Amino acid sequence: MDNNQKDNTTKNSSNLPFIFRQSFLGSTLGAIIFLPLLVGYIYVKFFNHLDLSDLKTQFNVMIFIGIYAVIAAIYSFVISQLQLMERVISLYTSKDNVDSSPVIAKKILWDSIKFKLKIFLKYYSLAIIISLAVFGYGFSVVYNFAFADGDQNMTTAALKLIIVPVVFLFDWVYYHYFISAKLRYLWFSYINNYGEIDSIQKTFEEMNDLNTVSKGEMFKKALLTQIKNDSSVDVIRLGIGNSSNSIKTSNPLGEVTKDIAGGYSIGVTSDVAANNTLGTYFDLYKKAYGEFYKKDFIVNSKIYNI
Repeated sequence: MDNNQKDNTTKNSSNLPFIFRQSFLGSTLGAIIFLPLLVGYIYVKFFNHLDLSDLKTQFNVMIFIGIYAVIAAIYSFVISQLQLMERVISLYTSKDNVDSSPVIAKKILWDSIKFKLKIFLKYYSLAIIISLAVFGYGFSVVYNFAFADGDQNMTTAALKLIIVPVVFLFDWVYYHYFISAKLRYLWFSYINNYGEIDSIQKTFEEMNDLNTVSKGEMFKKALLTQIKNDSSVDVIRLGIGNSSNSIKTSNPLGEVTKDIAGGYSIGVTSDVAANNTLGTYFDLYKKAYGEFYKKDFIVNSKIYNI
């Protein structure tokens, strides 16, 4: 193991208490917010059977689920962004004491959300549009086969539909891995230029400059890091799921407790893996920074004066 790998391992290990605390707090807030939904789930699953053939019941259930879907989307987006900024700042400032990271992250949260929307429009919107277009194409094929007049047989329809999963898979790999590796420096560049005039423009310019001097091997390392950490999370998630299913409980409370414990475990595992990925990205950022600017990396002191 080389010195960079040792430093990264040490840094990630020192951040573990912070990550565990952050993950536990995020999951707990989620559990509190969704407590009414959890109570409703327990009641329906173990004590009552809804008559979904009743139109009024169907309407009430749809309204209930719709409200919580909106709450879930907003909560997940805001909390995940806040936690991302806390991790980015704790790595960027390279402080063993990360207590200041949540404070800074909250101060710049809404600015970072606006910046994230710019990132979405710039890099992800095309993949989403393509996915929606392919979904519409697939729906039209199925509709024409099932309802429209014509001589289209099942084999022809199946051949036409092959393109749908292929494009969805390509889209997922593209934005989950390729774009993630391409944007590996972006959030550190964002913090590095925060508080400057035209900071957003400077952020994208710095990212592109650092990508130019670090393409090839560094891009490959970022890509492999993302794949490795995602794969480890999937394996652990599968193991937790299998272990959870093997535990037999005799009452509804035990079933719910088992599900909650599994959710916490998966959440912590995902958060640790995400932090490890960010740690690798930051090491690559500092290396590319030194190569491009021909000087050692210096922390942007303006983030302490927000």
